[in-house]
Amino acid sequence: MANDPPLLLIDEPTGNLDVKTGLKIVEVFRELKEREKL
Repeated sequence: MANDPPLLLIDEPTGNLDVKTGLKIVEVFRELKEREKL
């Protein structure tokens, strides 16, 4: 992540996606949270 933010705000990142893609996006954010300690 650019500039190593202490907090990542996301607003309805899966709102207009189908369920399968939405679940993939949620998993990406979970992995990012763990890796970047967000």
